[in-house]
Amino acid sequence: MKTIFNRLLLVALLPVLLAMASCFSEPATEPDATFTTNLTDNTAYAGESFYMYLDQAQGEFLTLFPGTSESKTYSPDDGTRAGTIISTSLDSFEVTLYNNMGTFPMTLVASSVGEFGDEYLQDIYAVELTVVDRRTGFISFQINQEEGVYNDDGTEIYFYTHDHADLSDIKPIFTLSSPDAVVTVNDEEQQSGKMSHDFTPDVAGSGESKTITYTVIAANGDSHDYGVKFILSEASSEKRLLSLTAVGWGGTKFTLTAEDENSKSVKLFYEPGSSLTKVKMKADAYANHVFATNDDGEQIDILPEDDRIDILNYPVVTTVAEDGTTQDYDLLLYELEALDTFNLVQAGGMALNPAVEGVIEGNTITCKVLSGTDLTTLVTKFGGLESSILKFDGVTLESEVTVVDLSGSPLVDVVHTDGTVLKSYTIVIEELE
Repeated sequence: MKTIFNRLLLVALLPVLLAMASCFSEPATEPDATFTTNLTDNTAYAGESFYMYLDQAQGEFLTLFPGTSESKTYSPDDGTRAGTIISTSLDSFEVTLYNNMGTFPMTLVASSVGEFGDEYLQDIYAVELTVVDRRTGFISFQINQEEGVYNDDGTEIYFYTHDHADLSDIKPIFTLSSPDAVVTVNDEEQQSGKMSHDFTPDVAGSGESKTITYTVIAANGDSHDYGVKFILSEASSEKRLLSLTAVGWGGTKFTLTAEDENSKSVKLFYEPGSSLTKVKMKADAYANHVFATNDDGEQIDILPEDDRIDILNYPVVTTVAEDGTTQDYDLLLYELEALDTFNLVQAGGMALNPAVEGVIEGNTITCKVLSGTDLTTLVTKFGGLESSILKFDGVTLESEVTVVDLSGSPLVDVVHTDGTVLKSYTIVIEELE
């Protein structure tokens, strides 16, 4: 038996027939729209397909009007109404057009055209189709944005979490396969995302939560039970902070090194003038939660949320493992002080007249000196630093005092008083002829 699946080419019947009329010079064949189905008492089920058998039907054109709306209901007076063209070579057709319950006039129109369009014959056969909705399934069933996993026979829906998770206030979000079905728990109708249930295990350490039975009742009264529960694994004690980012702020992302992890400190750097209030914080961690904590122990969630905080009032970052254990990290703030001047004022013990003014561009300082200048005994004069110092090769530079060798391509570092490097500059010396 030939079949066709979901060929739903919607057209206006009359314009198609007229367009094809010129192809037929013979008398029109007698059309017959008679069909049968595999339905009992012309009763179909919403969302389920059925077959119509076309072994009696004949004609040049077969068009099915499902009757599901005014525009798809056959009318002899309105040739613009839309139908589904069925190939005349088929002896059966799979119908997938009924997704809502109700009563619909399903009509097959068989048409023939002959004598160059002067002859047009049509036969119409219609049945009153009753569509019953017996769907008792879920399109989606989610908890905490995770989709449930069904067992083999579709009677249970599983979720997975750890044995320290708070399961006392769970509000599933679900979508039913039928808009006319309802869901109940203990005979109480449920609303998606609003009704709360306690899944806390009846026996601690059992490896699974309490089972809550959700019953889906179809419009025709059919029902299906789903046992929803959590499969529990041993909670992790992992609570390592990986990085902290000040989002949309003058700060930067700070990724913790092994040294930072050992010292339990997080360093955030910000440009001068940056606002430190209502800073949006985002954390990444091997942990269940990360909080910004103030001196009073009050906390703001920054994992999985990324809330805003007054960063000056929250000097501690607290990670929380699945098992509830915690770890505190000191949140250290550093203003990115930068040089605003860098000049060469002495060479070989003699003053440079005029002094060489360095050009600062990003992280590079370019100084142009006369050829033959002794680059091994230079004295620099710099400004712009208030609470930090300038170091070269590990030595603290004192402006207009310290003698340095800049004959290579040296780096100078702006260093916080605790030793943290805030900014580094490459000194480029260009000799003039």
